[in-house]
Amino acid sequence: MPTKIGFWNVEHWSNNALLKAEEAEEKASFALERIQRGAVQRGHNTKPTRAVTRLQLRNDWKKHKFSGLSRAEKSELNALKYAKGKLRIAQQKVRKYTYARDMVYSCDHLFYCEVESSHINAQSSRFDGLINPHLLCYAYYHNRVSTPLNHYALWPGAIANLDRVPKYMDIAGSGRGGAVRCYFWHAPSGNNGTIVAAAYNHLNTLHTNLGTPFVLFGDINTEPKNLILKGVPPANIVATDGGTRISTRILDYAITNVPQRIAVRKYQDCPAQSIKDQNGSDHAFMFLEIT
Repeated sequence: MPTKIGFWNVEHWSNNALLKAEEAEEKASFALERIQRGAVQRGHNTKPTRAVTRLQLRNDWKKHKFSGLSRAEKSELNALKYAKGKLRIAQQKVRKYTYARDMVYSCDHLFYCEVESSHINAQSSRFDGLINPHLLCYAYYHNRVSTPLNHYALWPGAIANLDRVPKYMDIAGSGRGGAVRCYFWHAPSGNNGTIVAAAYNHLNTLHTNLGTPFVLFGDINTEPKNLILKGVPPANIVATDGGTRISTRILDYAITNVPQRIAVRKYQDCPAQSIKDQNGSDHAFMFLEIT
């Protein structure tokens, strides 16, 4: 069996994130129940008709153009829509942070990015290893235990000057090919592939000279097609066919000098637009597999 490595952009995970999300869910549920109970007491139907439901999906919702509805009914529908939205957001966060907690006990190797600096297991994503209150950090768990990632000291200045640089761990595959140096990275947001291609070229040169395997993976924040335009060989990019973010873009994948040993897949095989409803994050939970 391949060595399975989980990785995920967990989006602002803090020590008490799950507790806060559960409290928000309880408040939103209570608010929705209160609105529905009050409407029923006044004799109003809290479930919109099919015609009104169709109108809710159009811009007419914002303009309050509901033919035949009284002002009180319009107000109730607006309040109902707002309360349902708050409850949905809270439920998404509960799912996300429950996943974040439970996956620690489900993966032999687990990498997180966008961890709040206040989290007990936060590790600096900076080249200098410092942590500040506004820094989005990493977390890494091996056999359910928070474990320090290794710092790579030879990044060129263009990469070393970033707020977030790759950190690594040597992880053995299931075959006889030896351990693969796994560089986990939350790459700069909105990059056009230039900085990622530079990191790949640097690592490829280094590991070719050493005769050792490597993989650069994580939230790469640029699509594979952009890396190809920057000269990265398509065969060395290992990605899923479908989007890994709700925008339908492919942002979470791997680049490696041993593509025959690496596979990447989503934990839940669902359309990109459904990712947030499934796990509460904008990003799919991903698996990297090494043979």
